[in-house]
Amino acid sequence: MGHPMDTLEGSIPVYLKKGDALLFVDGLTHGGSSRTNETGERRVTIYRYGPVWGATRFGFEYSEDLLTRLTPGRRKLLQPVEPVRPPKS
Repeated sequence: MGHPMDTLEGSIPVYLKKGDALLFVDGLTHGGSSRTNETGERRVTIYRYGPVWGATRFGFEYSEDLLTRLTPGRRKLLQPVEPVRPPKS
């Protein structure tokens, strides 16, 4: 909603050190809080794992128009598993 995560009720900040990793599950919400250090950079790695039936959320699919404009690497991030559709009759 445009508000920093550090003001969200119930949010708990987690401070990590170089080389640390944090694992989220589907029952949690995550986001970045306000940056407090002047130097360095914030980095993130996105890793997705899930069964084929969980490849899209609520049946959502990206439009073919969007997917054709993406590089192969970016397309793989958005659509790690090709949708399985019933045959057209």
